[in-house]
Amino acid sequence: MNTRAITEQGMWTIIFGIIVALVIIPVMMLFGRVFGPGGEAGTATAGLDSLHVRILEVYSDRMPFAVARNHPLFLQAGEFAMVAFNADDDSVQSGCEDETARRPALCLKDRACLCLYEDGGGDDFDDDIIGPEDPIECRMLPPDIVFVGAGDRLEEGGDSAKKWNMGVSIGAPSVKTLGIKEHENLLLYGECGDMVWNKQNVYIEKYPREGFSQFFVARESSHTQQRFETFSKQFPVPESMK
Repeated sequence: MNTRAITEQGMWTIIFGIIVALVIIPVMMLFGRVFGPGGEAGTATAGLDSLHVRILEVYSDRMPFAVARNHPLFLQAGEFAMVAFNADDDSVQSGCEDETARRPALCLKDRACLCLYEDGGGDDFDDDIIGPEDPIECRMLPPDIVFVGAGDRLEEGGDSAKKWNMGVSIGAPSVKTLGIKEHENLLLYGECGDMVWNKQNVYIEKYPREGFSQFFVARESSHTQQRFETFSKQFPVPESMK
């Protein structure tokens, strides 16, 4: 028996294993992030982070009324949904699949937060057979931010009118107490019915309320333009916002 040959073969096996661990596996993981499901999740998470940063910028503006216009947001069709939980919300109801998203553990108590979920086609939240779906990521925000989205108002999109925000007011106590019919809780789907998000420009508005800041987030449209023009007459607006 050639003991030396066996020993050398074992050494080469170990060396090959180290090369796989240090080089090949990381390359395969990177390939998966870029081209596989991980790549899509990475893009969606980057969108969540970008929106989070922009909201904080508007929140930190010294003006009581502040706006960010045409912020690009990517939500891949049929892949992801984004849900806003306000500090007082234990749950948020979806108007797309008629299901309820319970406040996840990732959303700290008494804080507002934005969460990104996988869109499983009607089984993302309380309808899921194996239990409520956990979000991919959540981002915390100050407790005095109350998110609202467009309510019953239909906004133009292509050749037909589409309702881009899929939240409903009855599932979010913080929004229901505002008593404004055109406002609902904020819930955006990458795809719902004939509504396909993919890439849309978003309007972010901070409106002063007693004791908190109302943040209206919606797809840019003639409605957001009209809204901006109306409120600009009531509040001083810097030229950079116009």
